[in-house]
Amino acid sequence: MEYFDQVKPLLQSQGVVDTSILFCYGSTLGLKVENGVLEALKEWSGGSDLLKDANKSFGVNFKSVQKNGVNFICKELASFANPNKLGNSSYQFKDAGMMIPIGTATVSNEKYGTKQTVPNISICFYNHNGEDRTRIMGTVAGLNGMGYQIVDQYDRTNLFMLSEFATFCANVNQHVQINKA
Repeated sequence: MEYFDQVKPLLQSQGVVDTSILFCYGSTLGLKVENGVLEALKEWSGGSDLLKDANKSFGVNFKSVQKNGVNFICKELASFANPNKLGNSSYQFKDAGMMIPIGTATVSNEKYGTKQTVPNISICFYNHNGEDRTRIMGTVAGLNGMGYQIVDQYDRTNLFMLSEFATFCANVNQHVQINKA
């Protein structure tokens, strides 16, 4: 829990005034965070039994940690524990994490000479030179008699969809990467 105390001065050194932080982590780091919360609860709870009233199951189910005036919204990313999904088995993201301030940033649009306010992290779609790949759908048909343009000799009809998106990050100097020491 004492590591949470170090985050606020670090963020303030980069001009962050937001008090809510998205804290995403891998499974091993998540277990350490959970155990830290349990230790703090054990020390400061005053006798809580950790039993949920409805089903009497024992455990910790927290979604956020408030420490040093900052609300850390916690989320384990299961994909961090699957290195094959990321394409490189040498990645060890289960011990890693990231913290991103939940806020907005003002960015310049050089093309139009304007400024826009955008979230610190969001998903954007490819749209450049008149090609809009937000959502493209098309039918590819064979000899099917349904009135579609015939593209091959097979009796079939396929529907294809394409969407190209990417993560857009603003103020990346304010994002915190956590690695295993």
